[in-house]
Amino acid sequence: MSNVVSSEARSTPRKIAILDATVGTLSRNLPAILAGLGLVVLWQVVIWIFKIPTFMAPSPADVVLAFRDNAATLWRNFLPTLLEAALGFLFGNLVAILLAVWFVHSTTAEKAFYPIAVFIKAIPIIALAPILVLIFGNGLAPKIIIAGLICFFPTLVNMVQGLRAASPAMLDLMRVLSAANSEILWKVRFPSSLPFLFAALKIAALLAVVLFALVSVVEAKVVRWKPAGSH
Repeated sequence: MSNVVSSEARSTPRKIAILDATVGTLSRNLPAILAGLGLVVLWQVVIWIFKIPTFMAPSPADVVLAFRDNAATLWRNFLPTLLEAALGFLFGNLVAILLAVWFVHSTTAEKAFYPIAVFIKAIPIIALAPILVLIFGNGLAPKIIIAGLICFFPTLVNMVQGLRAASPAMLDLMRVLSAANSEILWKVRFPSSLPFLFAALKIAALLAVVLFALVSVVEAKVVRWKPAGSH
């Protein structure tokens, strides 16, 4: 009996701590939650007042019903979409981080390849998507490449800035101590770049998912398209 009482006594503070953490999280995010609910209500009111047809702008209720009616189809396509977006996210950010490290250690490389990265960023994704689908076909490759390109540039810019934001005094101290470039990178530059990197990853994660849906629509159009004279 004493063992049961002691285990219950130990679990009670843990439950209270979990409850306090949950309440704290909700209170911190309460403004965002209320703003989101307010936008949904405003959306529904605008639909009612202006009597906008469903095919132009469905109401929140129509969206909920569509999710309910097509739950099986949405779930069946959710995991492949998540996999493709995640692979593109990892691929694009990994290449961006490696290039940023190279640029910081080689001014010549930055002068040579940074303008190319800017040029690629300037090309609209909607223009690249059909070309990649025609080259690589209807599969994982074009979607991963597009998601990677979307994530690549924000991470590259932020990572270069973060690696160069290291304290000059710390860099001088490491050089006085005859530290190798790899030691300076891991012990000084990389820690200073983490805030910049995580800020870029937040942006990249959102863009990879949102623009990935647009790429999927483009892919569907390209697959149905037939060149003139083809059979």
